[in-house]
Amino acid sequence: MIFTHHTRRGRVRAPVRPRCRRRGLRFLTVALLAAGCGPRWDFDYDFGKQRAINEKKPLLLFFTDLLSNDHYLMDKQVLSDPAVRAELESMVNVMLSHQWGPAPLRYNVRAPQLCILCKPDGTEVARLNAKPVPAPAEFLNWLRPARAAADPSPAGKAKASAATK
Repeated sequence: MIFTHHTRRGRVRAPVRPRCRRRGLRFLTVALLAAGCGPRWDFDYDFGKQRAINEKKPLLLFFTDLLSNDHYLMDKQVLSDPAVRAELESMVNVMLSHQWGPAPLRYNVRAPQLCILCKPDGTEVARLNAKPVPAPAEFLNWLRPARAAADPSPAGKAKASAATK
């Protein structure tokens, strides 16, 4: 927002930007970084896949429509749950549009609200249709065994074999 003011002679001075807005943005940035806002979400498939390979972590792809009510409910009810956030910290999370880019074609995504858990190389392990929005416990019941199957570390392989027995 740009503020203008008039002089007594009726002339308009140059626009004046309030300093409080810039200070507020700096404070907000520092507060968010200090608070630890939870799991990191990437918005680029190739970058997320490369990060998963480098960090040797499973890759969670969440195909959504950012303007839909289901996305809002999923974000507020499921992804903000403390237990779900703790699980998501141990993997690379990528939020993608279900309509754009090569990833929806590769994984045959036809509708929003789809979660796909992959190995770091992009091989699909499990998928969950999150429409209607699942409860956090239901999401965790899907996520934990799938993550154990997708984890390339020796500990992840041991968890996967224990989960299948």
